[in-house]
Amino acid sequence: MLTLRCKPPVGNPSPAVSWWKDGHPVDTHNNKRLLVKSDTNSSLVIIRKAKLADGGDYSCVASNLVGRRESAIVKLNVYGKFMRRIINDF
Repeated sequence: MLTLRCKPPVGNPSPAVSWWKDGHPVDTHNNKRLLVKSDTNSSLVIIRKAKLADGGDYSCVASNLVGRRESAIVKLNVYGKFMRRIINDF
């Protein structure tokens, strides 16, 4: 499991937070391995069993009536399936 965290700026009214991947909203409807959780202090993207297609440029956007603010981009590279290898020495 992989977690990306964003702490949005404080605002009045409180900003709505959204996550973007490669310039498009993170799609939790078509990718059930992705979960977005937000509260007033932070927002998370949780990626379960990351696949090569999950790699890309992620950013967090906070917006309200006053304005919009985007985080720095986080480049996520997924190189392949993680495998634990156990070696027994006899």
